[in-house]
Amino acid sequence: PQKSWLTQYAFVTEGEAITEKQIAEVTPKDAGMEGYELAGWNTKSDGTGTALNAGDVIAGNMTVYPVWEEPKADVITVKINGTEVKGSSLEDAVAESGVAVKDLTDLEIVSGIVTQDDLDYISELTYVENFTMNIGEDLKLYDRDGNETTVLGADAAVLKFADAPSGWSKPAIRTVTLGGITEIQNGGLTAKSAETISMPDVITVGAFAFANFSWLEEIDLSKAEVIGELAFFRCTNLTDITLEAVTTLKEGAFKYTNSLNKLTLPETLKTIENIEFGVVTQGNKNGTKITLKAMTPPTVANGAFKGVASSGTTQSNFHRTAWRAGSVCGDDQPEG
Repeated sequence: PQKSWLTQYAFVTEGEAITEKQIAEVTPKDAGMEGYELAGWNTKSDGTGTALNAGDVIAGNMTVYPVWEEPKADVITVKINGTEVKGSSLEDAVAESGVAVKDLTDLEIVSGIVTQDDLDYISELTYVENFTMNIGEDLKLYDRDGNETTVLGADAAVLKFADAPSGWSKPAIRTVTLGGITEIQNGGLTAKSAETISMPDVITVGAFAFANFSWLEEIDLSKAEVIGELAFFRCTNLTDITLEAVTTLKEGAFKYTNSLNKLTLPETLKTIENIEFGVVTQGNKNGTKITLKAMTPPTVANGAFKGVASSGTTQSNFHRTAWRAGSVCGDDQPEG
């Protein structure tokens, strides 16, 4: 019978691969290393030599040493399908939960630390439909360089959901809630099959931030002040957007938002560039209702609402010099 690696030898036939069972044979208790975890075997006792891994082919006699490490502390708390679990990383927490990836549909990151490695792992969770992460006092987000951030973007933190499962016509993700994120840039979020997105703390929406989110129906950007160029380009199913603090709507922001037939613009609004609200891929925006709450007229570019057809509701003179709080706009266009 095979003897303990710790005391004498492991007998492996020359030319054969060592097995996972043999690798894991010694326990911390056997070695007098209780409170530690076996990190593996190495040709040097300090772990700086060549690691011996399951599957390695043994070519002859060799001496290896067990390498021990302190257990990694739990740094993240998540809810997986409603059940709370802790782990040293998101991947570790999922493993601790015992829920198979194919059965994981609801994921909430509750507290602790979220790293870019954790966000990268999310792209492997193919069947997640609902995702929640509220950055704040109890939950910190760190980018790839280890800097704390509240920004999603190529130069900050990037959140990408999995591609469509095999045989599916689109990815699984449907609802995304991201509290505490203050800026969303192009490429910061990839969730193009999401139908509902809530980012209530975002201040800045960058250019192309949600471009081609063709399944998006509803989005909450309550605190957003700036909506960037082509931010909702080709969001053809978008029907409901919440804007309560916006000051600037930039060029082409609503181009090809075919289904967006109602829009409430708050009293904070200062500038409307040519947002191309009435530009659609086909047809026109019949029945559109735009509610304008500002007492002071914003600067409005020519063409911003060109192509918008009135629903027959009471219209105001949508001009820089004639403005009425709570007014409704249909066919009227801003003057130069």
